[in-house]
Amino acid sequence: MEIQRLFLFRSHGRPTGRQACSALPHFSRRKKQSAANLSLALRARLILLAAAVALFLLTSCDRNLPGTLPEMNVQIGGVDLVVEVADDLDSRTAGLKGRDELAENRGMLFAFPEAQKVGFYMKDTVIPLDVGFFDEQGFLIEYFSMTPDDGKEIYTSPEPALYAIETNKGWYRNNNIRKYAQLSMPQPVRGK
Repeated sequence: MEIQRLFLFRSHGRPTGRQACSALPHFSRRKKQSAANLSLALRARLILLAAAVALFLLTSCDRNLPGTLPEMNVQIGGVDLVVEVADDLDSRTAGLKGRDELAENRGMLFAFPEAQKVGFYMKDTVIPLDVGFFDEQGFLIEYFSMTPDDGKEIYTSPEPALYAIETNKGWYRNNNIRKYAQLSMPQPVRGK
């Protein structure tokens, strides 16, 4: 690279030989300055990128962190359960994704705008869960035990459901909750 620069000096009538050598430190300073400017610009871009990624993670991935959704005490077949209420599309879509644990006798109630056949899968969910589907009158249609599988299997309500409740895997069985068990809520919830 330096040889090319010396050649350029000669070809444009600029200093040659020893005089050209004395001009080289000036070029080296320029290179150092431009490298420093490039380094500073690169650092600034990396900082902006890191900030954008952090903002994205804070606003999307952690949408349903514990305590961010309203809670409600419900009963299923006379057994108490504290649920977080996911009643809009965003909170229903996020569900329990990204959670490392779910406390005992806690769950998430998914409220839909109207009774419909709904499907659940375990994409980005690491906690083994049960999902129970409830009709418009609050009767348990069916429940399924789900294992983390990165969304390969879909668990679909056999009949139209207005509600679904996810709990820790085994909760329905351990509490002897059977088909047609009644869901009782302090006030009705309708999905948006």
